[in-house]
Amino acid sequence: MEYLKSPLSDRKFAAVALIGVFCIPIMFFIVLLNISNAYYMCAYVIAILLVIRRMPDGLGITNIDLTIAVITALWLFSPLWAICRTTSIKTAGISIVLFGFYLLVRYTAYREDYRVKLINSTAAVFFVVEIFAIITFYLYYKEALRVGFTNLYAIRYLFHPFAETNNCWAQISLLGIVVCVLATRYRLIATYITSIGTLITFSRGAYIALALMIIVLCFWNLKKKNLKGAIIGIVFGVLTVSVIFPHEVYTVTSIATTESQRGSLLWRKTSSERALEASKEHLFLGTGSCSYSMVCDGYNGNGSSFTNYPPNIVVEILVEKGLIGFVVYGLLLFFVLRVIIKPNNDIRAAFVCSLICVILIKEITQATVQNSLSGSMSLIYLLAISSSSCPNNKNKVGKYSILNILTAITVFFAVVIPTDILRNNTEKNINLAISELRKNNYTVAGNYLSSIIEECSGYDIYPRLLLVGIYLKQNLYCEAKEIINGIDSDSGYIEFYNGLLSIHDGDTESAIIYFSKALAKIPSLVKCDEFRQLNDAVRVASVNRAIDSEYLPNQNRDAVKGVLLHYVGFNNKAKTYLHSAINKNSALQIPNMLLGNNEKYNFLVYGAFRNPNQNSSFFRSPTILDLLLREYSFRFRNWYSIK
Repeated sequence: MEYLKSPLSDRKFAAVALIGVFCIPIMFFIVLLNISNAYYMCAYVIAILLVIRRMPDGLGITNIDLTIAVITALWLFSPLWAICRTTSIKTAGISIVLFGFYLLVRYTAYREDYRVKLINSTAAVFFVVEIFAIITFYLYYKEALRVGFTNLYAIRYLFHPFAETNNCWAQISLLGIVVCVLATRYRLIATYITSIGTLITFSRGAYIALALMIIVLCFWNLKKKNLKGAIIGIVFGVLTVSVIFPHEVYTVTSIATTESQRGSLLWRKTSSERALEASKEHLFLGTGSCSYSMVCDGYNGNGSSFTNYPPNIVVEILVEKGLIGFVVYGLLLFFVLRVIIKPNNDIRAAFVCSLICVILIKEITQATVQNSLSGSMSLIYLLAISSSSCPNNKNKVGKYSILNILTAITVFFAVVIPTDILRNNTEKNINLAISELRKNNYTVAGNYLSSIIEECSGYDIYPRLLLVGIYLKQNLYCEAKEIINGIDSDSGYIEFYNGLLSIHDGDTESAIIYFSKALAKIPSLVKCDEFRQLNDAVRVASVNRAIDSEYLPNQNRDAVKGVLLHYVGFNNKAKTYLHSAINKNSALQIPNMLLGNNEKYNFLVYGAFRNPNQNSSFFRSPTILDLLLREYSFRFRNWYSIK
């Protein structure tokens, strides 16, 4: 094969290639372990290696190469129309770093001997990291048993290996299995360990993808790929986890038997519908990189949990990249599938691409790979390996490419330019307003918010909700009404504000209706100062209407009813609902606290490895501004890249 005939006598070239073989796994190691400043360290190494790296003679440009370059360009230009400008700029910088990483892997893996060394060393990194993850899981499991949890499925989301969420780690582990399958040494033990690392996440999507992977491996084994070791390793991993955690595995494989599973499926359906509806407003270019959470949550404002990841990769692309992005990503999938089905393609490339398609099944159940540096690097790595395995690279390029230098320079500036320089005035003033609110400087905070209220993204209603809360504290009722009337949202906070305004106007009946809707949507409002200062008749009437309201969530209804009744003094009736809720889902924080299960509550709030005295996430007597700030704080940090 002609592409393997570059002379080994060029010692300089060989030395630089071996540096890549050494540095790429090291970069994987520090990123997977989530070491502080890992992104910056990797970016500088990539920039340096791209400058000194010689473009291999005879290396051609594949369709996958071109499509990834177009996707990178789409991410780079996304800030021009993004609704979350600063975050989009940061992800644009990450995208160019990932593109540099892709080029580096392509250059290093273009020859089979280097490619084998690179895959084996990368598989070793995944093997070691998964062992660390399994040890972490064991310690987490011991602590869960100590505080009284017997079913790990209910608390699976608390397992965060190396600060990655449970679902995200499931995808990373799946990608790690593929790397270990491609390895030529210690394949059985490596796939055994990485499959256990995947299975202990108890992710339904990961289980489906792993089952399909076994089928695909059996198919390729019939094609004389000699994959018996990998198949045995994965099957043994499945048996090991099934024997140790039979109840959890049964729950995962039954898909929709528990209330939380049914609620999760319903969330995926409703979230997808809402996202598809929102995508119509930005049909062609989308709302920009990393904007899905704001589009999904920002205009809701009902105190629901933060949307970490989209329900599937299709709606993520449609919302963030629009139809243009959907077509480009579709082309990438087409070219990957083409490698599999085209008769004259190398069997190794087809094998890698088939495994990539299998692990993308996980992205249909929840999209995580683009929202994690580890996941993105792993997928980019596999795409580069598959592209490098194609023997029909006929388009020759020069020894050095201007693309190397341009990419290196862009990577350098992507990590050097401080984010604050790129932040617009709207985002800066939101940050300043939040800081002043935390100091109880309501007048100053109100001035910042009122100055940018018109420019603030229509998807983010929280600045306006905060400004209404400030106006009510200052008894500026007309100004508060004016802002509320301009917000087109069914947020529970708006219902609550309307209730307070109705009390001020003397309309008690309307206030009770508003309060009941607000409490059904955001139960935590029952303990805020503004509600507790109302007379008992209004509070009790509001709660009684709320527990029979159509606005109660479909999931954990008994928990909501129990919490509401507890805070208006009906403790015995509240306990009945709270016990019922705990029996259905033992991982509910506030019901555990109200029933006196303090160790379980601390475990659920702080996790297995943190001291409960480090900080407090539960306000004993919060104001409505406290509740808004607590809910908004994590969101605005992610939406606007604010520390």
